[in-house]
Amino acid sequence: MTTATIDISELLEVEPSRGRVVVRGTKIGVQRIIGLHLEGRSADEISTAFKGLSLGAVYAALAYYYEHQVELDEEDAAEQAASEAAARVLGIEIL
Repeated sequence: MTTATIDISELLEVEPSRGRVVVRGTKIGVQRIIGLHLEGRSADEISTAFKGLSLGAVYAALAYYYEHQVELDEEDAAEQAASEAAARVLGIEIL
């Protein structure tokens, strides 16, 4: 039996304008998919929530996240801290 190798770069790409990893051909970011996953959504639920998002692309995003979890979590925490700091300066309450 021949085993196929799947290159997740066929399913994911770096968005040139923002430097974030998205599902190829979409603007759906890995971080968005991971957010839904961490809220308890199944891969099937996530794929059906977005038109044109394949189940394979969801699993590719999950694989990418778990291979780069520390780096992505640090980026997310830095973005959150920056948003909170800006909100404080502007006097806006973040819910």
